Amino acid sequence: MTKREPRVHAEVIKAWADGAEIEFFDGDSWQDVVNGPSWSSHTRYRIKPEPKPDIVLESHVYIISERISSRHDHISMNPFRGTPNVRLIFCGDTKQLKDASFISEGDSENK
Repeated sequence: MTKREPRVHAEVIKAWADGAEIEFFDGDSWQDVVNGPSWSSHTRYRIKPEPKPDIVLESHVYIISERISSRHDHISMNPFRGTPNVRLIFCGDTKQLKDASFISEGDSENK
C-alpha cells in the first residue's frame, strides 16, 4: 500500500477544524479569513499567531535646562531618578507607541 501525500494545507485545515483562527496572505500582508477559507492551492494560509504582549515603560521625566533648543535637550527621561511620572505603552508586535499617559503619585506599576 502506498502512502498518500497530505493535502497542501492539511495541517492548517486540521487546526481550523479545531477552532484556530486562520489568515491568508494577500500578496502584501496577512489578512484574517472571515467567512471560512477556500483552501485554494495557490493561496498561502497560516494559523493566526498569538499577539505579543504590550511593552509598558515607566520613567521619570524632568527638566535639565530651561533653555529651549531645537535639539530638545532640555528634558530627560530616567527610570531610576525619582518616582515614575510617565507611562509609555508600545505594541508588542510592531513596537509602535500605542499610548502615553501621566502617572499620578502612587499609581506606578513599578512600586
